[in-house]
Amino acid sequence: MKKGYWWSVFLSLCITLGGCVSGNRHADAPEIKVFSLNVLQEATRVENGFDLTVAQIVQLEPDLVAFSEVRNYNDSDFIGRVVAALRERGLVYYGEKSFSTGIISKYPIARQEFLSPWDSNDRGSATKALVDIQGRAIAFYSLHLDARHYAAYLPRSYGSSSWKKVAARVTDIEELLKDSRESYRDEIMRVVIADANRERLQGRGIIICGDFNEPSHLDWQADTAQLRDHNGVVIDWDLSTMLHESGYLDSYR
Repeated sequence: MKKGYWWSVFLSLCITLGGCVSGNRHADAPEIKVFSLNVLQEATRVENGFDLTVAQIVQLEPDLVAFSEVRNYNDSDFIGRVVAALRERGLVYYGEKSFSTGIISKYPIARQEFLSPWDSNDRGSATKALVDIQGRAIAFYSLHLDARHYAAYLPRSYGSSSWKKVAARVTDIEELLKDSRESYRDEIMRVVIADANRERLQGRGIIICGDFNEPSHLDWQADTAQLRDHNGVVIDWDLSTMLHESGYLDSYR
């Protein structure tokens, strides 16, 4: 697990743990530990999944946690259940009810907001929480973006939405990007970046994380063209490129 002084950072794909040192680091910035995870249908696909999720948080004791695939089955409150379970184990976290994405924090949440161009979350969504950590104002974002048109499967001879084996692989860059842009991922990312830029102007540090359902362009360059079934593809995937061009740093680099 990495730790770092946080200012502007993004985590790409479905990330478990991450940290970053950005170019805008403040010398007196607090050290922040972040845990981002997709709980896969609210941890119902694994036996004792909820308890295992809570146990992982207890073990790591992160300052901020971002969840993807919050469902609130049977009119429940997943975030409330997690917070209560942690209190039973002696840890105090704060969180508010949310859907699709969720956040808990060791520090009180000043404000939480649902971000999406649409009223529903079936095309993906983001949750933002404003927190103050040791005197440092932070805007923390949890994203879960559209899983359809996962074009990184196409060079591997799998359908981007069916996820089933197909007859021929696709390696043409224009075709790959065209397919990827049929998803709703980029629309939400633009909303998040615009919101984060406004928060930066207010002096807040920015942490953006979650399950983007799209690879990082940094993992699809010439050095990996013949690795991991990329089959020669070198491509600048949209989401990570948008973040990079907006001044954000990948937590793993």
